[in-house]
Amino acid sequence: ATAGLWLIPHVMLNLSSFIFHVPRERIVGKPIIWKEYRVHNLVFVLRSVICTVLCWLSVYHKHVPSWRRVALIGSGLSILGANWAADEATKRLQPAENDSSVASLPFWEGCTLTTQRRIKKFYAYCQFMATISCLTITNPIWPFVVLMPIQMSSILLTLVRKSIISARGFHVGYFVSLLFPFFVGLKHFGEMRLAVDVPLAFTLGTAAFLLRCQGISKYLVWGPMVALRIALGDRIMNYGMW
Repeated sequence: ATAGLWLIPHVMLNLSSFIFHVPRERIVGKPIIWKEYRVHNLVFVLRSVICTVLCWLSVYHKHVPSWRRVALIGSGLSILGANWAADEATKRLQPAENDSSVASLPFWEGCTLTTQRRIKKFYAYCQFMATISCLTITNPIWPFVVLMPIQMSSILLTLVRKSIISARGFHVGYFVSLLFPFFVGLKHFGEMRLAVDVPLAFTLGTAAFLLRCQGISKYLVWGPMVALRIALGDRIMNYGMW
């Protein structure tokens, strides 16, 4: 019953960051934390924490229909709410009409444009996979495991600000942290051969990513997916093993 307490340090870690002063604008040529990023980070940490708690409550209550419904609807609303909150943060805190995502952070000197484009595309794809992980609503580990790269990015940006690591060090560390959830997913798929949640998550995440690449609104992408997940319930996703 105390499993959910392990999530408290993740929230407290993010809230503690608001004690410190950070610039409103990013420093040109140096990836460090700025105000808009800090709020975005908190928003997506809270999304993962809420979805993890709801999945865990469903497991704890042996997936009775009422708790499954709470988990499905609550997780779906937290995903849509996080998108809205991130957009509001951008409206209020973005200092200029330019890209303010993590993918637009400065790269190291000598990094080719081709390498930059590939890395940015991978970062963006991982963000979609993180959202899908929160939408699976089966194993609590899925929304929980995506907390690692979110928290790691803040740690790495702090190390850059203190000149402990370089811009290259940030991107290498962040790239590696983004691989961790994929390893967890593939390990699970190898152990649970009949589980469809992993291949289905990859399919849906890739589809959402490709739709956004075509310029389709994030709300037109995630709104129907959330509605469909709630409507279908547990007819496809295999939650029973948890």
